[in-house]
Amino acid sequence: MNGSSVTWQASSFDAPVESRLSHYGAGFPRFLKTIDTLSDMPIVAETARLEWAIAEALDTASLPPRTLTEFDGTDLGLSPDILLQPSLRLIISHWSILSVWMAHQQKTAVGENITWTRRPERVALWRSGNYVRLFLLDRASFAFWHSLKHGFGLEHATGRALALDPAFDLVSALVRLFRDRLVTNVRVAANSPSN
Repeated sequence: MNGSSVTWQASSFDAPVESRLSHYGAGFPRFLKTIDTLSDMPIVAETARLEWAIAEALDTASLPPRTLTEFDGTDLGLSPDILLQPSLRLIISHWSILSVWMAHQQKTAVGENITWTRRPERVALWRSGNYVRLFLLDRASFAFWHSLKHGFGLEHATGRALALDPAFDLVSALVRLFRDRLVTNVRVAANSPSN
């Protein structure tokens, strides 16, 4: 690195909680933030965070996806829980991490205006077979997916999305989740009056 040396001690990383080799490196993005020579390039650590999320997604099993037609005529109550693929990872960054990562994957030149632009990107990624799908989400969609991923139910997720974008289209959002094979189950919420 331009004549600079970096001392890498074992204690620089957090030891994984599980004794699985695939979990070593989870602390690498945080470690990159501590390197003085990278202090003016925060996108390096942020891109490492994206790379780690991709590795995690690939290491997570996919569950059989459900289809919309399976729930035709089913009374799911007022706010059903929509369960999403366990490999789904949602990342928000102040930097254009997916744009930079995609440019590198396509082996195209990454312009400095892309690399150093402080532009928030909300990334959704999940395992699909033996590869990972990655998408940019707008603020409302990110809030919607985040709420569902964390088990807050459809009503809460929709409310969060609509608070960010009154034009949020719930039907399109649900169709997209099913189309992208992200939905693994839909069930009546525990506090639903239908129970």
